[in-house]
Amino acid sequence: MPSPPKPVATLDCQTLDGRTIFVTVAKEGRLYHLSAPGERSHICHPSVSSLDGVRREILLVYRARVVPTI
Repeated sequence: MPSPPKPVATLDCQTLDGRTIFVTVAKEGRLYHLSAPGERSHICHPSVSSLDGVRREILLVYRARVVPTI
């Protein structure tokens, strides 16, 4: 039986319409899972193999950009 996804990061993102959302990134095996409160959950395509790929996937799925931290 597979274990539940392990949280990797919570990213602060800004949608194209100006809202702020927090996207939780979890990893199960080789797959990344994305979830945001009030938004749909998403399992990334297997070709997404790094956090840079996760950022691109967030842009495609949630129409949001990750806000850089200092």
